[in-house]
Amino acid sequence: MSLDAQGDRRERRRGNKDRRRQRERERKQGDKERGSEREDARAEVWTLGTAGRVCNRTSRGVDGCDVMCCGRGYDTARVRLKSKCECKFHWCCSVLCQDCDREEDMHFCKGQT
Repeated sequence: MSLDAQGDRRERRRGNKDRRRQRERERKQGDKERGSEREDARAEVWTLGTAGRVCNRTSRGVDGCDVMCCGRGYDTARVRLKSKCECKFHWCCSVLCQDCDREEDMHFCKGQT
């Protein structure tokens, strides 16, 4: 094979590599753009936010209404809760309880305005 033919062959290979690299860069850039579009769409669909979450009115921690509700305020509702009470242990292997109702104030974050 002549030196000119070998040189042409190297140039073609180098050109092919450059084209492959360029296509790879374009593909990665397209993936990034499509990925950010998907993330934006997913955020709109899947973000639940804090509206309706139960918060602790008296806490100053992360479970407190001021922090958890992001300053949007909260609503208070009186709810009836059922729980087990007056439980008694009976010898070997059983515990008998009664169902008790109690009312309690619960606080829920307001939705976005």
